Amino acid sequence: MALCNGVIDMSIDVSVLFATYRRPDALALTLESLARLETRGLRHEIIVIDNDDGSVAPDLVRSIRDRAPVRALVESTPGKNHALIAGLREATGKLLVFTDDDVLADPHWLNALVSGAARYPDASFFGGRILPHFPEGSEVWARRLDFSYWFYRSAYAVADWPYPDGGSIDAREVWGPNMAVR
Repeated sequence: MALCNGVIDMSIDVSVLFATYRRPDALALTLESLARLETRGLRHEIIVIDNDDGSVAPDLVRSIRDRAPVRALVESTPGKNHALIAGLREATGKLLVFTDDDVLADPHWLNALVSGAARYPDASFFGGRILPHFPEGSEVWARRLDFSYWFYRSAYAVADWPYPDGGSIDAREVWGPNMAVR
């Protein structure tokens, strides 16, 4: 991978993978955010693995297929790990990016991970910020959680470490909703 004059080498292949299970409303929002990724020609694929015998994900994936390189797989063996392993079998990217079915991706998210991988060619594992978003109408208690408390940071997978961009971090600080593996 190369970064030349701030431009990402577009020959990089990236696979974005995530499992879903009976969360059509959250999945629809996630897919919409992924359809809005600004990838500047980056060759990528998005693989959604439905862990519920294909009840919802294939239809939602079809609804954005004209705006994103997305496909749906079905893994009927219960469990997120089974679903992700099924996705890994189908992934073609050199950089494997993992997220969740309830994530709202920033439009520059994928390019930021790829850029980090390009800047650190000897690293194999990458991660980034994960901040909670409680939509309008959420329970009041949810919007008042103190994310400085370790339990809530862990339970909600909050990753907002005080490191400068590109700083080395411990692998325990890279969490599933925003993780890449070379």
